[in-house]
Amino acid sequence: MEAVLSARQTARHFADRGSDSDPALVWVLNRAVTEIDAAAGVLDGHRLATSADLAELERTARTRARALREILDEYQAGFYEA
Repeated sequence: MEAVLSARQTARHFADRGSDSDPALVWVLNRAVTEIDAAAGVLDGHRLATSADLAELERTARTRARALREILDEYQAGFYEA
């Protein structure tokens, strides 16, 4: 949970200080913050009482991580040119 909260803080820091010279990067950072917020929400309300609970949490984490990778890959590929 601490790693997710730290990632959220870092992404927000850079999104808040984004430059108008690269609005696509600011947009990507804001998308990343949205994904991290969703991951934090899942962690906040998630029980870890059973191995099935842990497996569900791992699936959710992988899905959110995949979404973040796709956003960054698309940005690097130039899909979000201004």
